[in-house]
Amino acid sequence: MHKELQSIAIKDASGYGYNTLKVSLSYDKGEVNMMSDYLPRRGYVLTVIPYKVEDGFRKTKAYDGSKKFIEETKRFNAKRFDALGKELLQGKDGVLNHVKAFVMEKNGFTLE
Repeated sequence: MHKELQSIAIKDASGYGYNTLKVSLSYDKGEVNMMSDYLPRRGYVLTVIPYKVEDGFRKTKAYDGSKKFIEETKRFNAKRFDALGKELLQGKDGVLNHVKAFVMEKNGFTLE
């Protein structure tokens, strides 16, 4: 499950031409990654990814965004997923602002 929470207009100083930050919430099943032998926890993940819109397509590069594990759960719950999305947008624990600030600082973005 994946849900886009917010799109934020930005100014890019990196030269790649990013113009938007996409903030989304998703559910990670916690399956094994065969490439890295890493077993992620099962639960909800907040993701912030910069992209640019060009010719009607969203374009981004690998490793410019960031993700943060928010809450562990045994299985997906649609009501909790929607409630968590609302809590994050309202400023729960400042997690959303912290991840957005990290991505913006790392890439040299400013708000429009």
